[in-house]
Amino acid sequence: MLANAGVASIEAGTALGVSLVALLAAGWQWRSARIRSAETDHNWKDRWKWLEKEVTQSRLLTESANQRAEAAERSAGASAKAAAASAHSAEESAAAARGIAELGKRAWVHATEFRLSLKTQTNENSVLEVWIANLGSTPARELKIASNFLVCDQAPAELILKPRVNNLVLGPAVSFSLSHFLRVSPADLASIMAGRKVMVTYGQAKYYDVFGAPRETRWCATYDSNAKAFVASSGNNSVT
Repeated sequence: MLANAGVASIEAGTALGVSLVALLAAGWQWRSARIRSAETDHNWKDRWKWLEKEVTQSRLLTESANQRAEAAERSAGASAKAAAASAHSAEESAAAARGIAELGKRAWVHATEFRLSLKTQTNENSVLEVWIANLGSTPARELKIASNFLVCDQAPAELILKPRVNNLVLGPAVSFSLSHFLRVSPADLASIMAGRKVMVTYGQAKYYDVFGAPRETRWCATYDSNAKAFVASSGNNSVT
């Protein structure tokens, strides 16, 4: 398209040159006619009309070439914009491909299992084992975990976390458990069964993957008396 713009510009210049040559030739012819004084006043008027016609045709030719040049430039500009958009799309596709490749190579730290040993006898603690695993194919670096386990009227909107692990390297396909202890009275258990209270656990894992990107996993689960197990609760569950 840029080549077409150049050709059209050359045409415009050529047309302008043609018009100037036509004007000079016509002027010379008119001067010769006056010097010779062989033509009548009527012939001189005819010559002037002819000159005006030549000038008009030259001007139209120049304008046409200029219009073609402008159209070619606009087309070239549109092509340049299309090329830039195509290049931008290609960059986005490449970035998406890199992201997909990294997803398969990065670390993925999750709370994968909750094992409860429920005790309601006096002086006995219920024990909850929360299993943390790296499900990815590369290590999780500088892993920090904070969590909690409690009985309350309803799951708190803002989670109160207690630090549990600090600056751990967790290799791929490696897991470990965190023990949580909680005194659950018979009255608490009755309230949980009746739905007046909830037994909830939640936590947060922060770490860096091998690409240096910060990652975070948040989990929240409540005890389901019918299933006799912890199930994920709505909200406060996310992965980055």
